[in-house]
Amino acid sequence: MRKPTNMYQKGIDKKQAIIDVSRELFFEHGYNKTTVNMIKEKAGASLSAIPYYFGTKMNIVKYIYNQYIDNIYDFLEDKFQEDDNSCFQFFCVSKIFYDQTLNNANNSRFYYEVSVAQSNYQLLGSLLTRVNKETAHYFNLNKTETEFELIRMCDSGGRREILLNYYKKNIDLDFMSLVNYITSISPNLLGVDKKILREYMDQSTDLVKNLNYDELKFLV
Repeated sequence: MRKPTNMYQKGIDKKQAIIDVSRELFFEHGYNKTTVNMIKEKAGASLSAIPYYFGTKMNIVKYIYNQYIDNIYDFLEDKFQEDDNSCFQFFCVSKIFYDQTLNNANNSRFYYEVSVAQSNYQLLGSLLTRVNKETAHYFNLNKTETEFELIRMCDSGGRREILLNYYKKNIDLDFMSLVNYITSISPNLLGVDKKILREYMDQSTDLVKNLNYDELKFLV
């Protein structure tokens, strides 16, 4: 039994090594200029390792995004109150996520290039669906599976379009207004009361602004 266990652990370690190297390269060179071969060589991985563990470069990005989101939730876990619902929690997570991705030049370049190449629908679709379903349940908003899927599509597409235009300076929004607006897309479509959403915007800002989350790393 020891040998299979060791082989399994080696696989986990190799996969994480590829992720760690990818983060470094994405931070230094951006998404577009980082190649799978660069990742393979720096990670000391075999030619087949990256296709085996991830398939494509974009799947590495998806893994990085979801691992980072999970780390933010873990960081905030003991900061939330027992009755803080998924909608409010997602406002808090979004404040940290976008602060670290948009307000750092290297992170911002990477995030922009990924947004051009891929919709958030594929990258964070499962997270959006979970949060939306939990929000609908909390506020007793009845939605069909088709409606949840349509709302997720609208959120992902709208979020991407808004962010791309924010990068191009085509919309006049300060950073906090931007984050509040894109985070409220889904709850607005679900039918959450706008007064409640405004409260969540303010309360999440108050919570996050008093936190030191430098330990969290999007890339490096």
